[in-house]
Amino acid sequence: MCRHDSVDDVSHLVCGKCYAPVCIFNKLHLAILRANVKRCKARILVVGAGAAGCELAFCLEARLRRAGVAPRIVVATSEPELMAGSTSAVRRRIAALARARGIESRTRTRILRVGPGAAHPDAGE
Repeated sequence: MCRHDSVDDVSHLVCGKCYAPVCIFNKLHLAILRANVKRCKARILVVGAGAAGCELAFCLEARLRRAGVAPRIVVATSEPELMAGSTSAVRRRIAALARARGIESRTRTRILRVGPGAAHPDAGE
């Protein structure tokens, strides 16, 4: 279920296979800024490292940094690499750009559930 109509509480947000990424992105970005996270470090977990997940992570990082927020962004995927369905050149480039921008990647990690302040990976991860 995707709840993109109300993103006022940014302590955690769960959005499974949402097909309104621009709407989600804009509302999430504005909610984070409204929450006045400049006093603390914004922690964001993006579950899924396909094109949409990677784009969300990169765009949030850029917008928040421009707004003076130092985010900690982690992209989690059950795949062995970010953008696993892409060519090896694209996978290498995305991984290098993520590292350069301080975006962490957690590969081979399956997230079972997300709640306030915590993500719960599959047992043994």
